[in-house]
Amino acid sequence: MTKARLPKRLSTHPPESEQRRDVRDARVRVDGGMAVVNYLVSITEEGCGNAKLFFEFRRTEVFQKKNGTWLAIAARERILPINYRALCAWWPVCDE
Repeated sequence: MTKARLPKRLSTHPPESEQRRDVRDARVRVDGGMAVVNYLVSITEEGCGNAKLFFEFRRTEVFQKKNGTWLAIAARERILPINYRALCAWWPVCDE
């Protein structure tokens, strides 16, 4: 995979694909002018015939309050080890 070919690869999605995101287990911690938001995201994608793709990740975001407005300072996502993925014919093998 080359840098030039990556945008084309990422923009290729099956038209019959449908994605659903569920956000849960949200926790907000505020300490003065700083806030940390942590939540779990589950993504289910249907398409490729009868195949379903499912994975979860935990996201953490850090905010700082400046002049009365909350500004995003940092964010991090970590995919959880419970992943159920299926290969689909529309996604070429990444052996280039």
